[in-house]
Amino acid sequence: MRADSNPSRMKVIDELANKMAERLITLCPNCRTPGWGQIKSFKGLKCSLCFSETELVKYEIFGCVKCNYLENQNRHDGLTEADPKYCNYCNP
Repeated sequence: MRADSNPSRMKVIDELANKMAERLITLCPNCRTPGWGQIKSFKGLKCSLCFSETELVKYEIFGCVKCNYLENQNRHDGLTEADPKYCNYCNP
């Protein structure tokens, strides 16, 4: 089925178009160029029980498409520790 006729694909396309539009209107804090957004993420959020690193995202890196300015930002959901169910040591 073609993407323009499939309701589930149309929903995903709509979500991606909205994300792209949001990124295009977000300005770089350094040079004020449109296109500021997340470019990478780093894993290693600590387990709340044993404090070992998990596979969950620890922080996100945002960057500019023009001036290459980078900024580390905490997770957008505010999570600072991982539940032990995501830990390879506590829950192998």
